[in-house]
Amino acid sequence: MCSWCRPHDISEHPCYFDPYSKSVGVNQGSLPDEVFLGILMAISVYSKYDLIENIFASRPEDFKKYGIYTCRFYVNGEWVEVITDTLIPCQRDNYTGDMKPVYGHSIHRNEMWINLVEKAFAKALGSYEAIHTIKVQKALLHLTGGSVQQFNLRDEVARADAVNDHQAWVDFKARVAKDGILLLLPDDKRQDLSYDTTDQQLLEGAGWSCARVVTAMAAASLYSEATRDQTRPVCGRRVCSTYICGPN
Repeated sequence: MCSWCRPHDISEHPCYFDPYSKSVGVNQGSLPDEVFLGILMAISVYSKYDLIENIFASRPEDFKKYGIYTCRFYVNGEWVEVITDTLIPCQRDNYTGDMKPVYGHSIHRNEMWINLVEKAFAKALGSYEAIHTIKVQKALLHLTGGSVQQFNLRDEVARADAVNDHQAWVDFKARVAKDGILLLLPDDKRQDLSYDTTDQQLLEGAGWSCARVVTAMAAASLYSEATRDQTRPVCGRRVCSTYICGPN
């Protein structure tokens, strides 16, 4: 049975962001909201400034003191504020007896920003169930206010390779060098799973946000320099479509 709980019913020390955590992670829950949660993870590692903190328009202590908070989303060319209560849908864990959020939530028990942003976004859309229908471009726009470009890696490589063998890599690095977020997500129409990820310790079929790009002379060097601790997994199945979100 689902119950509506306040943050202090979930954790003794609830906060927007856990000050003692050095990592960012999400548990999905029962809602098919992998696209939305994946985008939250992607923008959370943006290094230029704190895009997640920018979503919150209320003071960090307000949600505990007053039981309400305010998020802002970019809609129709302007930032729109959404005031929401802090009641989170939860279920009791049969083993520990603790109340656990039913939908997306942080891997850190005290951290509430994922629960709260998703609830405010659900209110803006009309319901939690509406979140799974949101498209990548729309979600990126609403959460960041930036312009979004989409391109397919296979198509880009085929086009660039017609120029020379290295043009695709040159073009890709030029896109990443811009002041933006690089998000790689699956293309459901492509089913070629012939690649081998067992030696790379990558999640087969997962999507990724790219935090840094380096040029490597060998696959082993590329893995150690560009993959380890430089990308964060986002929900998905197959990297084909790439989205870049940057300032307007």
